[in-house]
Amino acid sequence: MIDYNKLDIEEFDAVVTGELTHLAIHFEYWLDEIIIDFFQVCKTKEFRKFVLDRDGLKFQDKIEIVRCCLPLLGEVGQTLELKSILNDIEKFKSWRNALAHGRDGGSESSPLKMSVEIINRAGKEKNIEITPQSHQKMLRDMEVLLEKIKKTSSVIEKLDE
Repeated sequence: MIDYNKLDIEEFDAVVTGELTHLAIHFEYWLDEIIIDFFQVCKTKEFRKFVLDRDGLKFQDKIEIVRCCLPLLGEVGQTLELKSILNDIEKFKSWRNALAHGRDGGSESSPLKMSVEIINRAGKEKNIEITPQSHQKMLRDMEVLLEKIKKTSSVIEKLDE
């Protein structure tokens, strides 16, 4: 476990950004698994290579593909609360994007508090504050979410058996 209090603001920023990127990679992987499991593509390697791993298919696109699968999953999708999981992943993605594209509005008086300022597509300003405590809570919450999406993928994979 990292002792955030021993970090300066640049180290804290690097750790937070790295951990969020690490989680994004895992969420994207499990979205891929749900897409593959749903479509039961016989040439999974090629499907992954030419569709899922291509440069133009973004994290948000994968979320939308899974969202489009919801009506086809019927009660199973509702039981697994997949819509809620996708909403939570989108919230995480917004958090990650804020750090990737926002500006640190922090101050010297609070060295371990990042204040990320972003402007959304509609022009609305938003400020996200990140402290060691809020970051640790977010990581714990995302670990729970990661387990939920893994479970969802394994259930969907078994639907065709």
